[in-house]
Amino acid sequence: PGQSIFDSAPHAEVRSELLACSASGSNIGPLGDHRQSLEYTPYIQTAAGALLRDPTESVCLSSGFGYRTLVSVGTGGGAAHTGIDLANANGGWVFAAGDGWVTSEAYRGGYGLVVELDHGQGVHTLYAHLNEVNPHLRPGMFVRSGEAIARMGRTGNATGVHLQYELI
Repeated sequence: PGQSIFDSAPHAEVRSELLACSASGSNIGPLGDHRQSLEYTPYIQTAAGALLRDPTESVCLSSGFGYRTLVSVGTGGGAAHTGIDLANANGGWVFAAGDGWVTSEAYRGGYGLVVELDHGQGVHTLYAHLNEVNPHLRPGMFVRSGEAIARMGRTGNATGVHLQYELI
């Protein structure tokens, strides 16, 4: 492919804190006085090594991992959430959480446009609801930690612009 905005994309920054989008949420965990997640650490330790916990340009935590209530549906019920939602109404860059190989770049139903990376040792990361994927990415291609792989969006089953980020 020719030139794209990804050719001049920034590299991921390591952040010391992650703020929640609001002080309420059924599964965002304990928050400090300024809505900062008290359980946040910049890296997730895995069998494949350390991976970025927030592989984005600039976001807030809108939903955490695990059971969450379905307030918007009004049923009082809930469902398991398989990742974390990192929101930015204006979109933003999505970066590789660690060195890895692209296993897929495709639409996956409710996940919308998805990129999945294999970091080795059975560890994968999944990036969902993307608006745009780096046109240079191909399955089998190696990417470096912090490299721009996509732009967040609202594809699939999404109520706003965000990244659903999963560690598998």
